[in-house]
Amino acid sequence: MKKVLIIGGGRRGKGLLEILHRDPNVEITGVVDKKDDALGIKSAKELNIPIYTDYKALFTKPIDIVLDVSGDPSVFEEVFKLKREETEVLGGFVARLISDVLLERHNAHSLISAQKKEIESMVHGMGEAVLVIDKEKKIFLVNPVAQRLLGVKKDDILIQKEHASIIGVIERASEKDMPIMEEIEFIKKTDMGSTSKMLNIVASRIDDEEGNFFAVAAIIRDITEEKKIERLKNELIANVSHELRTPLTSITNSIYLLEASLLSEKQTRFIEIIKKNTERLLRVINNLLDISRIESGMVSLRMDVVSIPNLIEDSITSIKGVLLSKKIELKIDIEDGFPEIYGDKEGITHILTNLLSNACKFTPPEGKITISGKAKEEDIYISVSDTGVGIPSNELDRIFGKFQRATTAEQIEGTGLGLTIVKHFVNMHKGRISVESEIGKGTKFIVTLPKIDKYFHLSLEEEIFRAKTEEAYFSIILIKLENYLKIKSENEKWRLLSNIEERIKAEIHKSDRVIRYKDRGFFIILLHAGKEEAEKVGNRLREFVDGDLFKDVPQTIYVSYGIAVFPEDGEDKESLLKKLEADFIML
Repeated sequence: MKKVLIIGGGRRGKGLLEILHRDPNVEITGVVDKKDDALGIKSAKELNIPIYTDYKALFTKPIDIVLDVSGDPSVFEEVFKLKREETEVLGGFVARLISDVLLERHNAHSLISAQKKEIESMVHGMGEAVLVIDKEKKIFLVNPVAQRLLGVKKDDILIQKEHASIIGVIERASEKDMPIMEEIEFIKKTDMGSTSKMLNIVASRIDDEEGNFFAVAAIIRDITEEKKIERLKNELIANVSHELRTPLTSITNSIYLLEASLLSEKQTRFIEIIKKNTERLLRVINNLLDISRIESGMVSLRMDVVSIPNLIEDSITSIKGVLLSKKIELKIDIEDGFPEIYGDKEGITHILTNLLSNACKFTPPEGKITISGKAKEEDIYISVSDTGVGIPSNELDRIFGKFQRATTAEQIEGTGLGLTIVKHFVNMHKGRISVESEIGKGTKFIVTLPKIDKYFHLSLEEEIFRAKTEEAYFSIILIKLENYLKIKSENEKWRLLSNIEERIKAEIHKSDRVIRYKDRGFFIILLHAGKEEAEKVGNRLREFVDGDLFKDVPQTIYVSYGIAVFPEDGEDKESLLKKLEADFIML
């Protein structure tokens, strides 16, 4: 232990005293100052440290270090003469510099400690659950709400078996520069059983001073009751809409019969008013029923390889009449070789038709609509832009909500449900939709959809996440067609792939998935199926390959397949794909 004598009881002396007395390796033998009311002398009295008015008699005792912060050069010279040989003396500028550095660090530490306490106090007083989780999945900060909601405490480590859904959000947030928001189902397990909660999580990545990932901060809100109320509301809307649709359909049919009769001009005008408003009511009711079916999971997509340019052409047919009557110019800008994607033909057509119809509706006569398509890396981008009335910037975030309409569109007929349905269909295709707009200049909607290969990877990640959450298992089969690309006829390629896909679908359960693989094969995801079940499917594939499937194909086609099982062969995407490639069997 070092014995330290401090000479000078001013501000620096007081600061050194307060810092050094906390050090277990330092013993302060005394503080020297002639002034009894000096700050350092007062602090020494409070800490029961010896105080002196003169230092000359003190060097008879062992002292390791003398810190002279008195500021008097003559003191330093005299101390240097009196000290023992083993005593180190720091005085003048050096001592004052050391003192100032120590004081700055002490003050900074005190400020950080105060700020940390203030932050912790704020976090603990928040009504939402707050978690900060480091890269090792250890809880760095947690407030009481999070402790009650999730059953965790500080320094706990999140484990896959119990916190899979939360870990998934944390991992995705750690890869993004911007905060992400997701709704997840969290199953809390206790000694009394399990309870399911719906949570809304906003998570953001935290980097250190060098820009390296350090932790993820998450604000979590329990929306279980909100979801229950929303479900009840949707059920009520669906029931009421269903009950209204039947009489409205009868009214519509009656109107058509009346139109076929001999009517006066006045009667015809009234019939037209009734017809117009009845059709509008039917559109609202049909939209409400569509939203209800989508949100309740009753709408299933019939996924297939689709051509976006062809679907755009089909969608344009429905707006040609409006384009002609309003003299609106339509420009189509689709780049050459636009890739096919995996999607539901009706769902994507609905997206395109709605966006084009809106563009026509909100674009004045002799305006312009542009629909363009571009492919970049893993996604395709379809945009529909117009020269219409535009949407105020403060309304862009809510424009996809139910019954939400821009204030600039109040005088134009609409239900405020179309974009809600569009966004649902985009989400079901694992895509996203955004909007840009300027008042008086127009609006641009951009739909981003994954290419076929990315669609598979997203599907596999979803299935891994589901299986981890539910503690379930599944299998993947990868079928490769060798020499397939040597077939010269595109029609022949299309026919062959379609035939194979239909045969595969006939051999698996409806809930299982078949996804094209890089234009030369298929991924099959078999839910709740182990290795034995997957091998049975493989054997059935062998039977139809040995049959007449390729008899009319001029090129010899070789078929091979690999099987991987979760979690037996791996618990992440990379491990499963590596297993698939490693164990191929030639059929």
